[in-house]
Amino acid sequence: MFGLTINGKSVEPPPLAEDFVTSSLDGRFRARLAKAATPGEGIWLCDSDTGLRVGRCQRISRIPHPLGSPDLEGDIFAPDLLRHQDTARSGLETDFTRKDNPVWTNLYMFLLREVISDAKELVDSEKVSTKASKTLFEVLALFKERWGDPKNGVILSGPEDPNKKKAPPKPQDPNGKKKGDDEDEKKRERRGPIMSIKIGEDVFQIKSSYLTALSFAQINPDEPSTIFVNIKEGRYAALPGNNFERREHCLMHILLAVGRFKRPDDFGEAIQFANEMRSELLNK
Repeated sequence: MFGLTINGKSVEPPPLAEDFVTSSLDGRFRARLAKAATPGEGIWLCDSDTGLRVGRCQRISRIPHPLGSPDLEGDIFAPDLLRHQDTARSGLETDFTRKDNPVWTNLYMFLLREVISDAKELVDSEKVSTKASKTLFEVLALFKERWGDPKNGVILSGPEDPNKKKAPPKPQDPNGKKKGDDEDEKKRERRGPIMSIKIGEDVFQIKSSYLTALSFAQINPDEPSTIFVNIKEGRYAALPGNNFERREHCLMHILLAVGRFKRPDDFGEAIQFANEMRSELLNK
């Protein structure tokens, strides 16, 4: 590393994160990560020869999740990065992150083997207890107050695929349970919280899921009665800071997701549907 002085005064870098520290066996790759107090710039890839920050993980598409989360902070050091910095000085050249580049592949494998699992523990330490999840529950309460019990509604279904083969029935065991029931139950438990709501006369299940960083709600194309919502810790990057704005934001994203399913060929009609349902919800 080198020393830096400004007007004769030594400038010291900020302290490295300490929540999680690791390095490769040969010492060529090192990582120091922590849970950020507030969402920020996230994790940086640094050139180990100079110590300079080269690229933000949030700007590098091939960085494995959750290293692009704004709720993590820290630095990952690797050799030969500085000369591959992009012109924006906050990312890496696209060609450098190709699968056939052995330098990138070695760094990527280090991240998968030594960093990802601990980074996930840092991100998931609060699981779904986020502002997004709290706002979602407020919006769901509005739905219930306006449209009532979801038991008295219509469950949406998509077009039937004539070529789709039906799964054979599961064999019964002596206790009356179908084989595989326990496995199915475990899978359901891993899919996150499930809530039922009504929007107009239609019934939906709300399921927590990992969507892209700028997507809050999305209809499951294979099961139109399910709406995936992005409330996992650190995943959704566009949530407003104000309470009222958050409720309006989440409300409209859910209604627009339904509108895009109901009006798949006309985005304008989908927006119109969302606005009509919002008006019906709020002008009760």
